[in-house]
Amino acid sequence: MELTIEARGTRGEVDAGGVGLSYLESGEQGRPIVIVPGITSPAMTWDFVAVPLATDHRVIALDIRGRGLSDRPEEGYTLPIYAADVAAVIEALALEDCVILGHSMGARIAAALGVLQPGAASALIV
Repeated sequence: MELTIEARGTRGEVDAGGVGLSYLESGEQGRPIVIVPGITSPAMTWDFVAVPLATDHRVIALDIRGRGLSDRPEEGYTLPIYAADVAAVIEALALEDCVILGHSMGARIAAALGVLQPGAASALIV
């Protein structure tokens, strides 16, 4: 038996310094929420959170570098680089007053973003 799972969001990609970062977008209006999953979770595993939030928010669930459909460069897997990737997504998608929701390793990335680029997001949920 073959199991096929499809995400309900719209897939997009952002270039972060030569690294393609894939994301799923749900919702079109309201305060943006960027979901940064943990180390083993691609963006589509967050559909159960993204879809309900999308009724009132624009939700971007990331595939961080090396995960999901994002590029897998040979190096660049440090918290400052992950944080810069998230900042690149925020900038490329022109997200204003956004909230970063980080889970597990994504929480560490969100915290690094808050320290290294304090103006990138208006709130962190870790």
